[in-house]
Amino acid sequence: MADKYPILGFYFRVDFLFSKKNEGKYLGPIESAFKEVSGLKGSLKMEEYQELGFNAQPKGLLTTEGYDNLVLKRGMSMDNKLFQWFEDSLQYKQTLHVPVLVSALNTEGKEKGKPAMKWLLYDAFPVSYEVAGFDALQSQYLIETLELRYSYFVRFD
Repeated sequence: MADKYPILGFYFRVDFLFSKKNEGKYLGPIESAFKEVSGLKGSLKMEEYQELGFNAQPKGLLTTEGYDNLVLKRGMSMDNKLFQWFEDSLQYKQTLHVPVLVSALNTEGKEKGKPAMKWLLYDAFPVSYEVAGFDALQSQYLIETLELRYSYFVRFD
């Protein structure tokens, strides 16, 4: 029955596939919980040109492919090992590239909690970190944003 309906976007997880050598350094107990994930976007860049004799019909030539950065948002916690990953990249000018798995999870039946759809991002590394602004007039959680660059992704069911 689940395959008859669109996949819901509120039940998901993000897994960082660090090597065993780095796993203890960068993964804590809540490192895959996020409020929002965006940036799963690939696009083809085209260069338009006019073909001789066919002025009304522009043609396109594929020049490059590109992928947006993955943007991860969550409530800030005291145990923040993903920030350490960004800080290590910033201080030592060396990026540790890791695969990242984004999974949309089933919400019903026997398959509840199991991946319905997965995206595997290759060679991801942190390029930006931000803490949302402070506001004394609102009682809200402090939101941190981590932005990752990746080479490409593949989707599988």
